[in-house]
Amino acid sequence: MDESIKDKWRRFLNNEANEKEIEDVLGYIGKEGSAPDTDELNTLWEQLHSYPKLRQDHADQIYREIERRQEHLRQDDTRIRRQPFRLPQWARMAASIVLLVGAGLSAYLLWDSRVVFTETVSGYERRTVTLADGSEIVLNLHSKLRYPQKFRKDKREVFLEGEAFFSVTKDDRKPFIVRSGAIETRVLGTSFDISARGENRYEVAVATGKVKVTDLTTDGAGELAVLTPGQTLSYSAADGQAVVKEDTPGEVARWKDRTILFDNESMDKVLKVLGRRYGVKFTLENKKIGNCRVSMKIENESLQTVMEDIRVISNQSIGYQIKDKTIIVTGKGCANDNN
Repeated sequence: MDESIKDKWRRFLNNEANEKEIEDVLGYIGKEGSAPDTDELNTLWEQLHSYPKLRQDHADQIYREIERRQEHLRQDDTRIRRQPFRLPQWARMAASIVLLVGAGLSAYLLWDSRVVFTETVSGYERRTVTLADGSEIVLNLHSKLRYPQKFRKDKREVFLEGEAFFSVTKDDRKPFIVRSGAIETRVLGTSFDISARGENRYEVAVATGKVKVTDLTTDGAGELAVLTPGQTLSYSAADGQAVVKEDTPGEVARWKDRTILFDNESMDKVLKVLGRRYGVKFTLENKKIGNCRVSMKIENESLQTVMEDIRVISNQSIGYQIKDKTIIVTGKGCANDNN
């Protein structure tokens, strides 16, 4: 990497690059034969922790470029047409950068293990993944997990986008680490649930054992909480608000059994969850409807049955209209998050 590109990388990572410099950076990634050598990659990796300001949209551009190049390589080389796949050096470098903004790519995985698996759940069925150490991960709908074929000697690290329940095989010598957006969850052996669905909001709930949750960003709060069974951390990386609440350990990740439990949740959150579960879009006739609170349990009911239950719970104050894949929610709503 010449000095000009190095300077543009540095500015890019610090969110200081102009449009022309951003184009040059992306062009460097995509240009054939421009991959930096191993020493340069090692140096970049050592410096990555110093660059927490990379914008999400810029990281997404890198990710898309990686995907484009991967597709190009699949067409040219039959060895790349099936997972596991081997990424070129430039892709490992770019993926390392994306890691810092929580785009879900694992620099450690790509750099140390070379062979990376990706599991994506986009339909209506959950998926169970068994890792090399025997740990099991149940992926919820619309979630993605990246993990290595083999773990490093000193730790086990995976990357999550979305929501998953982890049952981790205990190994005192190799902590299990889940990176999801701005947070890191570290355990030795336990079972817990992580939700990282964007908007800089995260939830970690523990069923067994103990986990430590940390904000990875430079401007973040550092260690957020050490959670024990039945505790759930809700964290907003945008404003640094972290709240730990007590619950019954058996209620953690009920979605694995197709059960959803809402305990005084806002209608906004309820409808987001229902939208993912049933593959529909909700539109509020009145924004104040989102303030209303809902407590209910959903198992295998149809969407129409669930909406009828909500209508009954609200004493008929909330109605709905189903139009194909769009649900229009009607009613006067609630003020200031009160019923």
